Amino acid sequence: MRIKYITLSSALLLSFGVSAKPIDFSKQIKPILEKSCISCHGPEKDKGKLRLHTHKFMMEGDVVEPSKVEDSWLVDLISLEHNDDDLMPPPGKGDPLSKSEISLIKTWIAEGAKWPKGLELEDKSETRADIAKMEAKKETFKHLVPIINKYCIECHNEDKQKGDFRIDDMDQDLVYGVHAQRWYEVLDIINLGEMPPKKADQLNDNERNTLIETLTAELQKAKEVRKGQISTVMRRLNNDQYNNTLRDLLGVDFNFSRDLPEDAFSPEGFKNNGETLDVSALQMEYYLKIAREAMDKAVPAATKPEIMKFKIDFGENINPKHKEKLTMGPMGRLVPTQNYKVTEPSPLHDYEFTHRKLKDEYVYHEGYKGNSTVKGAVTFKGLHHAVYPDHGKVVREGLILNPRGDLQLGKAGGRGPSGHMRLVVRDFPRQGPVTIRVKASMGPNSTFLKNTNLAPVKNAEQVIDKLKQKPSYAPNTNLEKPEFIIEESVNVKADGLYQVDAKLLSEVDGPINLRIGETLLQNIKVKKGAQQLIVPLALTKLKKGKVKIQLTAKKKPQFTYFILTALASKDGKQREFSKATRKTKALAIEYKQNAVAKYNSKLGKFTGKVITAKTNYVRPINEGEYEMPKPIHHTINHGFDFKGELGVYQLDLVLSEKNQAGLNVHINTAAVKNLNYNFKEGQHQYSAGLIELNPGQKHLHIYSRAEIPVQKVIITKVSDEHNLAQYKEYNDNQYAYLRPFIGNRRDDGQEFRPLKEIKKISAPLHAPETYEFTTYIEDYPLPAYDPKNKNYLANLLHIGFWNTPWNTKRNTDLIIHSIEFESNSFPTWPSPSHKNIFVDSANSTNQSAYAKEILANFLPKAYRRHVSEEELTRHHGFWKIIYNNKKDFKASIKELCAIVLSSPQFLYINEPEGTRTKQLTEFELASRLSYFLWNTMPDEELFDAAANGTLRKNMKQHLKRMIADPRSFNFSKNFASQWLDVERLERVVVDKKYSNGYNQDIKNSFKLETYSFFHHVLQNDESVMKLVDSEYAVVDWRLADFYGLPPVNSLDFSATAVQVQHQRGGIITNGGLLTALSTGKHSSPIKRGVWLAKKIVDSPPPKPPPNVPALDEEDPELAKLTIKEQLKLHRDKAACRDCHMKIDPWGLPFEHYDTTGRIKKPSEKISADTTFPDGTEVNGLNELKAYLLKDKKELVSRSLIKYLSTYAIGRSTSFADEDEIKAIMKDAEASDYHLHAIIESIVNSDLFLKF
Repeated sequence: MRIKYITLSSALLLSFGVSAKPIDFSKQIKPILEKSCISCHGPEKDKGKLRLHTHKFMMEGDVVEPSKVEDSWLVDLISLEHNDDDLMPPPGKGDPLSKSEISLIKTWIAEGAKWPKGLELEDKSETRADIAKMEAKKETFKHLVPIINKYCIECHNEDKQKGDFRIDDMDQDLVYGVHAQRWYEVLDIINLGEMPPKKADQLNDNERNTLIETLTAELQKAKEVRKGQISTVMRRLNNDQYNNTLRDLLGVDFNFSRDLPEDAFSPEGFKNNGETLDVSALQMEYYLKIAREAMDKAVPAATKPEIMKFKIDFGENINPKHKEKLTMGPMGRLVPTQNYKVTEPSPLHDYEFTHRKLKDEYVYHEGYKGNSTVKGAVTFKGLHHAVYPDHGKVVREGLILNPRGDLQLGKAGGRGPSGHMRLVVRDFPRQGPVTIRVKASMGPNSTFLKNTNLAPVKNAEQVIDKLKQKPSYAPNTNLEKPEFIIEESVNVKADGLYQVDAKLLSEVDGPINLRIGETLLQNIKVKKGAQQLIVPLALTKLKKGKVKIQLTAKKKPQFTYFILTALASKDGKQREFSKATRKTKALAIEYKQNAVAKYNSKLGKFTGKVITAKTNYVRPINEGEYEMPKPIHHTINHGFDFKGELGVYQLDLVLSEKNQAGLNVHINTAAVKNLNYNFKEGQHQYSAGLIELNPGQKHLHIYSRAEIPVQKVIITKVSDEHNLAQYKEYNDNQYAYLRPFIGNRRDDGQEFRPLKEIKKISAPLHAPETYEFTTYIEDYPLPAYDPKNKNYLANLLHIGFWNTPWNTKRNTDLIIHSIEFESNSFPTWPSPSHKNIFVDSANSTNQSAYAKEILANFLPKAYRRHVSEEELTRHHGFWKIIYNNKKDFKASIKELCAIVLSSPQFLYINEPEGTRTKQLTEFELASRLSYFLWNTMPDEELFDAAANGTLRKNMKQHLKRMIADPRSFNFSKNFASQWLDVERLERVVVDKKYSNGYNQDIKNSFKLETYSFFHHVLQNDESVMKLVDSEYAVVDWRLADFYGLPPVNSLDFSATAVQVQHQRGGIITNGGLLTALSTGKHSSPIKRGVWLAKKIVDSPPPKPPPNVPALDEEDPELAKLTIKEQLKLHRDKAACRDCHMKIDPWGLPFEHYDTTGRIKKPSEKISADTTFPDGTEVNGLNELKAYLLKDKKELVSRSLIKYLSTYAIGRSTSFADEDEIKAIMKDAEASDYHLHAIIESIVNSDLFLKF
């Protein structure tokens, strides 16, 4: 039954190809055969015993097998390589058939090779009526023969083809001949004065005029002839267009084209050219398979969804009774089981579903304990064996996710960069939509927490002194060793930003944790061997009232007091350092090395030298000190009533003596960050950072696993005008970016793919928010599931998370409070995509009538045009056939829709075939516009305009709307990356020796940079000359840092001002292009010159002659020469000279840029000066860009317009399109080359509107 059903579907699919747009033999096939075949295989001549002029002869043997394209000999003969002797037509007997002509013949055969009864073909290759034309051709050309023989034949003949060009075999019929395009190239280079070469004999005026005038007149006739012969090729949707169209039609965001073969590039580098978009029989099978998969996703088969949902909450000791140690094998760093809890909350939906529970008992025969393999059957019980987290430090609020490190080249798989966590999931769905919800917040910003050199405070707001002596142990009893805690209560007088300091009794070697209120958490590591008396800990905001302060340490606490200080104002009166400056952007304070620091406090007077040159802190001013009790069992808890006003305060610890302990200070929150400090002799104070406090009672909490050497804590109010307060405000605007990835475990790490979405995390620590990600799980590298494999580490899915850095500081941590995973979760049931197909109808119980309504809704969208009643009835008949076979209404509709999605009417863009003699229809215009500017199907507004016949007359308004639409980014991405060959970057392997900071993250940004720049020009309707040079670069934070530009604090690309010295601006200085045009070891002026000549100034150099040896890069003598000197050696060879004259001047000015597009060091050998054939001298890229904009603007405009037009119409342009190209260029110049005007001129030209 299955075989029969597949055959039925295939038959219906073939019927679809015939029914809507059948091949017209008389109009489409007959002209091809008569032009190219019948002269040798007709009634008067049967070369090779083959005749093709009648149906009888055509069907003899295997020449044509109706409906069997692959078995038809004719297809083989017309598809051979152009230099193959068996090619039809044979070389020299006419042009080979174009791909569109071959495609038409293949389609005709597939449709049954129908031939009108009694029709015989005639020889139309050259009829007797053409004899006079032939004589005129010979008469015209004989005037040119002596000139061509004298100046051209010597270098462009059968034995010698300089510039890969031969003239002696070119068709002498300049109008109707097959080589008109090549004669146009001859005319072009004569007009430009490039031929004959300067060192050869030159044309006299009479010869030049004869040659130019004759070629110009005849080729103008050739243009007119070919305007009626240019045929529009049926354009298959390329892979991107196919994927986008399925997504927009069905409402299912999935990578449907992932298994399709890569699209081929056209000669211009585009993937949307009809000539290169072939369809194989295997590809057609894939289309039907993908269409069925797409319909299964759009219309799930289940009557109600089966939903699996689990949640994992994180928190220090959140699950205290659970202390089982899991194993993960080598390199596993699992979160302790008592620090997370797995539950299965019921899904919250108002429709009926089945709740699939996780399996909570497993039996394995093999596993790991550390790095050792364990044999034997073991039973594992509990949900924590079904889902468990790997990597990440857990604190009271949740799991800390630090910004990840750089992605290194060649490590897209493996473990990924550091700074990630992952859930290891044993029980997971194999397909379907999944939703991941992450409850997250930002962690405290640790920018300020660096080794500082501040004196103890004077007149602090509050000081905690004489710390209470009361034993206490940290609540996290899961630790192998208890942490020692100091806790005190602090009364905050007013809201604000505070600096927190501590006086230490001894040096510290270990983590110090501090909490004050709920606003700060730090885990500070202080290295052994240092002496520190006062330790500024933190700047924090406090609110008026009681606040608790707690410190812990590894050993017995030796703190003396805390000091809470309001920081000095900007006027500097309360600062005692002699030199203070503000760092750009950071708003931090810089102190010179060895500056004298003086202070007075209860401890007495102190004078010392600043050891570290930079600090973020000013000297605390003793607004409040809090004495700490002498701790027992390494714990201090202290509560105090903070009476200060609303504001920002600095919290400091004062140490009383040396100690070999780490110190942790918390203000009503938990530890989050490990920081390294190195205290040196003469330093007396340690600042943790800024905290925000509001008035009232606060709890101070300091803890460590060693003795606590804190003598005092100082909390200092920061003036609202102080630069630290401004810096805190700046850092309050910092945030994190969360990006999940899904993959599986491998022996060498993990294979993974990130989700497309990246969520900005801006929620504060005390108010986490839930961020949701939705995707299809089968779109990721899942483990090869084998239920027989009883290894504990087999069949594991990884759901991981990165905190993606977004600025050079990489300092914003985030806290994951919980993670939810839900499969088959739909907002409504039936799903929205289901309702998109099965529309609401009063006829839903009448299956035949309902099927017709469904088709009436679906077919116009799928075919992107009006569907006639006759066509609708025919499709309804197809549905009846399928339904009678399946006896299942939903399944029959899905199968019919799948066949529709595999038919030529869906797979090909709605453009007519044939020569350019009439205008596109409104629906054809809607499709051409949408696939040009959006790379997807027309939306409802375009459909409506086409249906109403108003699209063409309101073109300007539609263009404005389409360009402003986010879908226009598809245009920018595809056009710019293909025009400029950005994908070439993937083919260059950069040698680590020359990488200069280049890594996978930089490479990923490089890929986005070029089309982000183009999109900026598009969205702002700027002049396309900005692509050559601009006063800005379009970069993200990574590339701004890589190029040495002003900071960009965003993952997104944005325009950043550049100066002349930056040597950026425009696209030709983009690092991705410069890297792609290097050797991977060295810059390459040849590659860069060829690229610029071809892509930017429409002057592609000829191909290099064969067998020209390259220079030996390993030659030590060669290494002593500059690139310019090396090229001169190469150019001195006769075979290379002419080509390099057209390449080197464009490439040498790039020599200031290294392999990866950075500016070379002055010490390197750089020779970026050159002279153009017109005598213009330029040195470096800035001067080259000025030359392009002053003297070559027309070439730049012409190049962009030709490439843009080629992309817009989906075919290569030729000399026959030259008049329209020039008209668009004229419009462009009148608009000062603004991009919107150029696009408008293109879409209003006959080039775009006619077929």
